[in-house]
Amino acid sequence: MSKKAWIICSGCLIAGLVIGYFVALAQAGSTIANTLAILQLTETGQASDRAYQAYQHESSPVAIYAFIEALERLKTAEDYGATPIYTKQMMAFDGLMLHGRLAKLYLTAGRTNLCEQQVADALKCVQYIPACRAITNQAALMELIAKADKKTMSPNTAPEPTATRP
Repeated sequence: MSKKAWIICSGCLIAGLVIGYFVALAQAGSTIANTLAILQLTETGQASDRAYQAYQHESSPVAIYAFIEALERLKTAEDYGATPIYTKQMMAFDGLMLHGRLAKLYLTAGRTNLCEQQVADALKCVQYIPACRAITNQAALMELIAKADKKTMSPNTAPEPTATRP
């Protein structure tokens, strides 16, 4: 082989290795990003679950603290941005429910200023949820929270089978 052929082969080999290296980096970066998104979703979901459990079973101050913690986790997730796994609409719905339940707790505790702030924050979330655009005020928000609470707090019992008589 001539010297020119060796140089061309060597150049192609080096170019192929460089391209392969950057493709592998991009693939690894995508995998890492997806893993971090799943981790963020898991942490946010766990904080929301803890808050809801406190809402159902604990005193108001404990539930309020748990909701504030869950909202901080949600804010962190929003700062990272939406992902294919945890979309902006999902984040908005989680925010709507967290802010709405926290507003209900504040309202029950007689802390109307804090309640109004949570209602305002919840209504900001509505703009990202097409199905909830009818929620425009505190009364509509409290109605949604009451319906959701009634649905989730009632025991999930299957209807009794009916026996047919001959």
